Amino acid sequence: MLPKNKVLAGAIVLATTLVLAFGLYKCQRKRDSDISSPLLGPNVKEKIILNPLRHSIVIITAEGTKVTTLPDRPSSIEIYKDGRVKTSIPQWGYEAVPFIGIGWGGQLNDYIGIDGFYWKRLDFGTAFSFDRDLKIKAIGFPLVLSYAVWHNTRLSIGYEMFGPTHAIHGFVSVRL
Repeated sequence: MLPKNKVLAGAIVLATTLVLAFGLYKCQRKRDSDISSPLLGPNVKEKIILNPLRHSIVIITAEGTKVTTLPDRPSSIEIYKDGRVKTSIPQWGYEAVPFIGIGWGGQLNDYIGIDGFYWKRLDFGTAFSFDRDLKIKAIGFPLVLSYAVWHNTRLSIGYEMFGPTHAIHGFVSVRL
C-alpha cells in the first residue's frame, strides 16, 4: 500500500470513529437526561436519582423534592412493605482516603496527603508538600480543607502551622 493510501485509510477510519463516538455520546446524554428528569411519570409514586459525579441523591415525591449529599461512604435505601422509603446516608464521619495535588504555596508544589474527616462535600486532612524540582528546600506539612467540585476533583486550601514560613497553600487535588 502506498503511503498516500495509508494516510487516506487512516483518515477514513478516524472520521468514522469520531462520528460513531459522537452519536453514542448524544444517545447517552438523552438517556441520562431522561433518568435525571425531576418529573414523575403517571404511574410513579416516587423517584430516586443517584448522581455520583455531583455527589448527590435526589428523592422526588408528589409532596416535593429532597436533595442530599452522597458521600464516598456506604449508603442504603430501604423500601418498606407499606411503600415508605428510608435512606441511611451518612453526612459526616472519619475516613482515611489518600489524595494527590498540584498547586501554589509560595512556589509551584506537588502534594501527597490523606483525608481524615468529611462533612458532606468538605474534607479535612493533611498533606506533604514539596517543590517541583525535588531539591528538598521547600518541604511543607499543611493542614488541608478540600471541597469536591466534580467527581473526585477538589479545590483545596491549606495552612502550614508548623515550620518557619506558615505558608498558605492553594491547590487542585484528586482523591485516589
